Amino acid sequence: DGITLPFILAWNPPTSIGLAIISTTVSLFWTCEMFMSLNTGYYHDGMLEMRRHKAWLYYIQRWFIIDLLTVGSDWVGFFLDILVNTSDDSPAGLELIRLVKLNRLLRLARAFRVMKVYERLKNIGHTLSGIYLSGSWAMLFKVIQYALVILWLNHIVACVWFAIGNANAVDTDTGQTWLEAHYVMASDGSTQLYRDLEPLFQYTTCLHFAVTNTVLGSLSINPTNSFERAFTVSCLVMGFIFSSILVSILSSWLVQMQIAKREKVATMACLRRFLRENTVTTSLANRIDHHVLTRINEHPRLREEQVEALDMLTPALRAELRKDMYSKHVLCDPVFRAWDCLDNRIIEAFCTSALNPIYMEHGGELFNPKTKANRAFVVAEGSLGYTKLPQQRMQMGKNIKPYFAGSDGVQDSDLRVVRSGTWIAQVAIWVPWTFLGTATALVDCELLELSCDAIDKVLVKRPQIQNIMRDYAEVYEQKISVLDYEQLNDIDPCVEHAALIIGMEHKSRLYMSFAALGALRQRYAFRTLVGDSFERLEQELMAGSRALAFDSNGNVDRVKRVVSLRLRRPDGRVLMQIACHKSGYVDKEVQLPSYMLGNEEAEEGLGRLLSGDFSFLGSLVTLGQVSTYSSTTSSRSFAHLGLQTVRLQTVYSATIPADVILPRRQELPAAMDFLKQADIQTADIQILHEVHKLWNGQGEEIVVAWIAPDNEEDFFQKKQESGRRSRQRRSSNNSSTRKEEKPIITSAAASSSSALPAEPVGGNGNVRVSSTTGFGVAARRVPFPQLLHDKALSTETGLSGVPLLRSLLKDRKTDWHRARRMATRICDPEYSCEDYFRDCMSAFPELGLYVLGTRPDAEHDMELKPPSLQATTGGRTTDDEYQRTIGAFFSFFWLMRLDLEGADSFSFGLDEVWQPRVPPSDPSMQSEEAKRRLTFRQNADWEAMHQLLEDAGMIKRMAAASESQHDPERTLAMLSLTAYHDIMKVQALLPTVAPEHGSWCGFHAGEVIDDHDAALGYILEYYPDLLPSFCGLPPAAQRSVRFTQCKMEYNMGWLVQAEAPPGALLSTLRKTVLSGNASGQDIAFYFVHWFTDLAGAVPTPLAGSEKFVLGFPLKVLGAFVNSFAIVGDLGNAQSEAQVYENYLRWRWETHKPPLGPIPEGFGAVAKMRLVIMAQGNSKLLLAAWKNLAEDDRKVLGEELARTGCEGQRYKIDTMKDPRGPAFLIYYGPALLQKAGLLDPLGAMRMLAEICRQARAMWPLKTNQAGVTVTVRIDALKAETVQACRSPPVGEVWCLEKVSERSGTVTRVKFAKGEAMDWSSRCILNFGDRQEGTDAFAVEHAETSELVA
Repeated sequence: DGITLPFILAWNPPTSIGLAIISTTVSLFWTCEMFMSLNTGYYHDGMLEMRRHKAWLYYIQRWFIIDLLTVGSDWVGFFLDILVNTSDDSPAGLELIRLVKLNRLLRLARAFRVMKVYERLKNIGHTLSGIYLSGSWAMLFKVIQYALVILWLNHIVACVWFAIGNANAVDTDTGQTWLEAHYVMASDGSTQLYRDLEPLFQYTTCLHFAVTNTVLGSLSINPTNSFERAFTVSCLVMGFIFSSILVSILSSWLVQMQIAKREKVATMACLRRFLRENTVTTSLANRIDHHVLTRINEHPRLREEQVEALDMLTPALRAELRKDMYSKHVLCDPVFRAWDCLDNRIIEAFCTSALNPIYMEHGGELFNPKTKANRAFVVAEGSLGYTKLPQQRMQMGKNIKPYFAGSDGVQDSDLRVVRSGTWIAQVAIWVPWTFLGTATALVDCELLELSCDAIDKVLVKRPQIQNIMRDYAEVYEQKISVLDYEQLNDIDPCVEHAALIIGMEHKSRLYMSFAALGALRQRYAFRTLVGDSFERLEQELMAGSRALAFDSNGNVDRVKRVVSLRLRRPDGRVLMQIACHKSGYVDKEVQLPSYMLGNEEAEEGLGRLLSGDFSFLGSLVTLGQVSTYSSTTSSRSFAHLGLQTVRLQTVYSATIPADVILPRRQELPAAMDFLKQADIQTADIQILHEVHKLWNGQGEEIVVAWIAPDNEEDFFQKKQESGRRSRQRRSSNNSSTRKEEKPIITSAAASSSSALPAEPVGGNGNVRVSSTTGFGVAARRVPFPQLLHDKALSTETGLSGVPLLRSLLKDRKTDWHRARRMATRICDPEYSCEDYFRDCMSAFPELGLYVLGTRPDAEHDMELKPPSLQATTGGRTTDDEYQRTIGAFFSFFWLMRLDLEGADSFSFGLDEVWQPRVPPSDPSMQSEEAKRRLTFRQNADWEAMHQLLEDAGMIKRMAAASESQHDPERTLAMLSLTAYHDIMKVQALLPTVAPEHGSWCGFHAGEVIDDHDAALGYILEYYPDLLPSFCGLPPAAQRSVRFTQCKMEYNMGWLVQAEAPPGALLSTLRKTVLSGNASGQDIAFYFVHWFTDLAGAVPTPLAGSEKFVLGFPLKVLGAFVNSFAIVGDLGNAQSEAQVYENYLRWRWETHKPPLGPIPEGFGAVAKMRLVIMAQGNSKLLLAAWKNLAEDDRKVLGEELARTGCEGQRYKIDTMKDPRGPAFLIYYGPALLQKAGLLDPLGAMRMLAEICRQARAMWPLKTNQAGVTVTVRIDALKAETVQACRSPPVGEVWCLEKVSERSGTVTRVKFAKGEAMDWSSRCILNFGDRQEGTDAFAVEHAETSELVA
């Protein structure tokens, strides 16, 4: 813009392809810049403002109008040029030409862009000259800046000068312009006016004119009219002013540089005079001169207290500055790096409150021995010399002299140089410590001092991390207490960090490991080839068999514990394991016979090691010294993640008698082939003795051999080199080389970390399902998903609803590769349920929303709990809701594979290797549960379920009746819906209706949508981008998913349990069907979703569909599946009430045992709905109906017969009152099925009381006939009738009005004299309303068998 725009406006060159490309590119750039500016933060009072609405307001107030004007003129001109090029000489064409000229004048507004860009260029210039350049380089940069500005201004003047001369000469006062008054004479004597010359000559002439006016030069071109002369005079004046300013600026810079050098020159002159007057030799004088000159030119680092400008910063910005300066030093320690992963604000608080920079001159002492250490240090710059005091002098209590004293037993050879980035006295942070030596600055140094008391103050505000560190310190003190004096010093941490992590309590170890795992996930977040590596790592951590820890470089190590046995014969030979047959491959690592520890103690691991073919050694081996070593190798299983495996090895040494012979001995010729397969060369075979092939305690076949002590280390090194070359040939990513091995502890008894029982997820990633007698299952649940570590989980933020959902899922993306693999391979015989589960866990980030409750209840409680603390709308734990969601996933997987193993898995569940369980074939060995599962498998209507999938378009039957194929896109939509369909049961995620949205499903602006289905529909309608697994679906799939939610407002559970009146259940669905917005496949799609959701309703996904298999009679389930067709009648000119009545009739007629003729008259609909709601207690319930008090029967008869549809009523019921609203008693069926099982009369009385008080709160009105109010009774569904009648002292049951369309039953504490708001509450009286209850019980004693 700055260069081309003036030239185009002045010369108006013809549009060429190159110029058009440049112009279009510039227009596109500024158009995109407008949208980027709307999403760009700004600084206000030193604080970065990133709130979107603030950024929009800031941009609109400053640059929006200018950008809109300039960008609009660009695009208007672009399209006008196109129209002009295609127009003719008609009046319309001439009008277009005039518009083009007018628009070109509007392009002058582009000059404002110079101001916008100037601000950014100015910031860049200040950054370069003030931070990265200094002295002469900064001055040179400034000169170049001014030269470029001068050149650009002259370019502008040149273009303006040509535009003035190119004006119409007739309009001037002299009748000519300079372009016509000046000419060039050719060699042949002809002349040519400047106006007719090439644009290049014209431009250079104008630029020459502009430059001569700036520097007050002369030129042969003279103005020819008054306007040109006035412009020339103004250019001369401005040139004079500008030149004067430029000269003064350059002069001031030169003077400042001379003043700065004057002191240096005077110092050097004084030194040289001194050297000359004292006749110092020339060579020495030159060295002294060079040394002093070098020191003078050095610029010492500025300290914080020397920079006054820092006092103007806000505390938050000052803290951010200190973190940026010092965190790189602090994070060298793996503990603080873990802190940063657990709490992203703690390092900032640590750098602000607990860290203080100190400066030491050459020769200064940092500390002396035998002084108490209450602080630690990090060397930021420079180096120190450390000398440790000998043990005898520490005991004598003498002070040590500086390291250069060369006396008192301290030699220069004892000096240890401590360089930048090294920690000093780090151990003092964790245990009481006394300095063991002295540290002296070798050069001028800067150190960071960490006060232990200040660290405690930082951790007090973060009790979770404080408790973890308390456990860490206890392990540190335990480990360090067994070390000798020679193993201790003030520089090294003395105990390896990995050993401390693995020694912590299981819950603390998990927190530290998950911190490292989070960093690893972030590091490989954009890698696509990690597979299920993170899931396998997480399962290892939960099982306690591994830990993850940072090293000093910020890399993540995988830590494991191993117990080994070093068996030695009297002749010195040692037993070595040279190969091991594992599942699918041969492990060729040479090592001592070992056992991998999980949560066991080392002694317990030794007992398992001495099993198998080693079991006979238990009574013969006499254990000697126990040593612990640490070695680091590349991880084979996770080499693609760059993981190193730290192996903490506890070695038990023992000597066995010479006459003890191990079993299964093989002579060398017989074992030759196997040894060569293990990469053992012929020369190495000669040093082996008595090769044995044994079974260890883990059921693996190993090859061991006795090796002479002189050959042991040499053979080990050769084998490691051979193994490394072999692995590098196979894959450069799977090398396993021995990096180091160092002792940690050597003692007579090994101390191993405490351990807790393993979680139900094994190290191999398989769910452990242990069998009991018959068909019982001990572990039927899957591990909960990845924790959402986010500040939104903190109760201090106060986030809920949409903001909480946005914060939790920020930057989280659906792994569509895994999701599409699920949808594509779901019917593949080679695709197992385990593969499906792993893909599910990796693909859908919304599953993490179920673990909001994993945070501790109290700040001092550090136990990592399953997600059982977060409240849900259904009263279950979030872990239960998560297990139910996985159950729905599994049910859908099994239904899609009915022609494979799906029916077996659906009926029997999965075993420990993810295969369908099969009950014993002998009926005498079958438990009652196994028999019920077998009956379901044999008699379920699998064909009807398969037909449902066909109706939904997920499966297409081929020409061959036994063959079918599935639709991956429809399948993907169902998988996506299953992932998030119940997330709104987490109360913290329930959204509030925004004012701009008016109302939603009866909830008005400002009201919380406490119905989880309506809440999800609201999110899908107005905030679809919050759910990555939904917004990434194709539009057709999104439409099908939306149809299952609030758009239809249809809940299949309401129909099958007669829970809702027809208005709430069918009205919207009927409108949707009649309007043509829903296809038959979409309706069947919803039914598949409902079916799989209910199939997984019992939170034990690994046990099959227990809800249907064990909780539903087969006939009832069959009736439910067949009832899906009832919805088809909505499109056949039948009203909602008619369809609902037909359904009630059908259920009554097909009821087993028969209930007699269909009831008619008042209360008919109420009795039919109550029977369906009760599901299995029908006769007892109908008998209790007769004994209800008259007013209770009247209330239930009226309220359960209201349709919620204006102008509609039931034919079989005589209730004629057309008013409304109707009531939907949410969880009313649960009340009758549980509390009503033992006391149906009491349950119906409770239901009547709820309806009675609800009617008092929502009076009957004619204009409310088509309205339904939802009354939630979640709090009652698990209570007995007696418990509801007699609540605890001081508490009452209340019906509370939540909104105009919803209410809820709660238990409220009520004290005498306490003010209560009764405008939206009323007390529920669940006591007896009629005498004669005992007579009723006696009269119907014969129904007690039904109760049982």
